[in-house]
Formats: sequence, C-alpha cells, structure tokens
Amino acid sequence: MSERPPASLTLTALNLSIDGSRVAPEQGKASAQVAPDAALAALQAFERLPAMDLVGVEARLYLAGPQGKVAVQNEGGRLFAALVPETVNTMTESSPENIIALVWSGAPAGPPIAADSTATAAPAESPAPPIGWRQRLASPWTVALLAIVALIMAVASFAPDTPEGVEMIRDGARISALHARFNGRYGAPNSTTLVLASGNLRGVGADATRGAENPLFEKTYGYGLRGGHEVLVVDNGALLEPQEDGSLKFLESTYPPQAR
Repeated sequence: MSERPPASLTLTALNLSIDGSRVAPEQGKASAQVAPDAALAALQAFERLPAMDLVGVEARLYLAGPQGKVAVQNEGGRLFAALVPETVNTMTESSPENIIALVWSGAPAGPPIAADSTATAAPAESPAPPIGWRQRLASPWTVALLAIVALIMAVASFAPDTPEGVEMIRDGARISALHARFNGRYGAPNSTTLVLASGNLRGVGADATRGAENPLFEKTYGYGLRGGHEVLVVDNGALLEPQEDGSLKFLESTYPPQAR
C-alpha cells in the first residue's frame, strides 16, 4: 500500500506575498499551511515575477515537507532551490514541480528494495539501491562542480563591466539632454513604478494599507548606445530600452510613461 501524502506543506514567504505573486518588503516573513497544489501555484507565480521587481529585494520562498525544507529564489525568471541551511548547500535550478517533489516524496526513484537478512544471493545478482538526490548532492565531485557554477554565476551577476555590445555615452551635454527626455515615472497602475531622476533610479510599489508608496529598490544608471539606439544602463548591468511609444522595456516587462 502506498504511503498517503501529507495534507499540507509549510510555505514561508520572505519579502513576498504568501501566494508568491508580488514583492512585499513591508510584510517581512509570513508562513502558512497550504495544500500541495497551492504551494505549486505560489512557486509558479514567483517564477513569473518580473526580474525588475526583484532588483534590490531579498525575496525568497521556503517550503517544508516530510522530506526536508528548501529555500527558493528567482534568478532572471528561473527558480533555484537549496536545502536549508543555504549556507552549506548550493542553489541549483529546479522547476516548481520538482521542488514540490523534493520536499514531499524525495527525488523520483525506483521501488525500494526490501531488506532480507536471510538472503544468500551473491552481491552481483542483487540490484544496486537507487541513488537519491541527497547522495548525488553529497558527492565531492558534484559539490565541486556546483561551487564552480555558482562562482561563475556570481561573477556574471555582479561584474561592473559595460554590457556587451553597449557603448557608454560620456558627453555631458548629451547626458543632460537625455535626463530631460527620460526623467519621470514609468509603470502601469497597481504595479511596480520606476522613477527616473537624472541618473537615480528608484522602484516603488503601491501600499494600499497605508495609501502611500512602498520603496522597493534604488539604483543608479547611465546612457549608452546599442545598435545605434539609446539605452539606459543600470549599475547592475540591466538595460532599459526606450520604445517608440515612450515606454521603457526591461527583458519581457514594459513600463509605460505616467503623466508628468
């Protein structure tokens, strides 16, 4: 008889709404007991969050079940998970479905082999026990490889170099003209708003409970040329691309201009 799954999992959101659909720094950390399908929906919503919403915010989901507890973060629209504590475990890319499987029933494997103290069959004739995901992660070679991958990703994420294919604009008069052109607020109602002010970029969100704006992040930016077109270059290497309708585009997210 197969083991019945637990009725609920423990979902904890850090600087996120409990359903994973929006950044919520004012919330801090909140936990709830949720059904597996609700936990899956929260992970999927977290995965769909615009990358710009997550800039400068330590946003994570924690999911606990019978097989352990994992921390989940969004890097560029992809989910990465690690066993808790994260300080001794490496984040690896994982789908929402696999994250649920890890904490619920462990990694997929063949049926367990029953122990039989009276068995006399030669070891060569006995099937080897399946290697679980914990054993694979514990392998020194795997740990070394993941550490190298994590280092490469960290260098790529925080390198201060100009993005490839972009030539920075250095002329002071041209920069002043670009400031006058782009200064203002961008974003759809009830979503993250980008506030550009002469090289300073702030991200703010509406706080309905206080009727005020909730600061999300603050960055600096400059201007560059890519393929002959002007772009805004954020200090973390992100690019904001002006569109013909006056909006700014970041990856797949578009921020329309607001009335000045």
